[in-house]
Amino acid sequence: MPHTWQKALDKYEYPVRLAKFKDRQMYPGWFKCDTGNGDRARTIEFEERFRRLAPDHLEVWYEVVFWKMHSQGRRDYVTRNAIANINDSEPTAKRLYELCLRYMAHQDRRTFRDFQKNLFPSDAVPVAATFPAFLCPDDFPMVDNQVASWVKAKGHHHIYRNSSGMVQWPPITGVNSVSGFVLPWYEWCRCTARILSQRTERHWRARDVEMAVFTAQRDGLSLNPLR
Repeated sequence: MPHTWQKALDKYEYPVRLAKFKDRQMYPGWFKCDTGNGDRARTIEFEERFRRLAPDHLEVWYEVVFWKMHSQGRRDYVTRNAIANINDSEPTAKRLYELCLRYMAHQDRRTFRDFQKNLFPSDAVPVAATFPAFLCPDDFPMVDNQVASWVKAKGHHHIYRNSSGMVQWPPITGVNSVSGFVLPWYEWCRCTARILSQRTERHWRARDVEMAVFTAQRDGLSLNPLR
């Protein structure tokens, strides 16, 4: 039943204090945002702030890297690494924005790598995949180990036919595979969002589906199959 999904989404929280970044003094006026309790509403405010500033300010891209990594011990290291790589690659904020939009338009491995290599020297996917989700949360969910763990453990219970009559299911390969995990995960979240929007009194984004899955995995909640 959809109520289990609504319960998980309503319990979502990811509180972040950007001021915890140890190099914040190097970026005057930035790394000051606090998402409070980190619930869905406060997180949406942070997403909207990124969309407003992304075409013109590299610093807001740095902030999102730190936001994504906030719950992990490597958050300062990964953020510094991203900043250094961006500085070495020398893209402008507008260029990063355009590369991200290009990936969102084509949704293939090549355009993802073109965008990703301007952020990181490694092939790690989850942080780079955060930016499409921030730019267009209706169509793009985030990617992380929590949702990958849920897919591996519970995904086989959530197979159904989408609006075109095709069987749709979550991917089961590693989270760093663009073709094997990320793109199928997008489609599954979009399909699930459409079903939930039809069966509940709220509009569900692909990002909301991912938020519900993230919370369910983290808190041990059950999500009923939507067959």
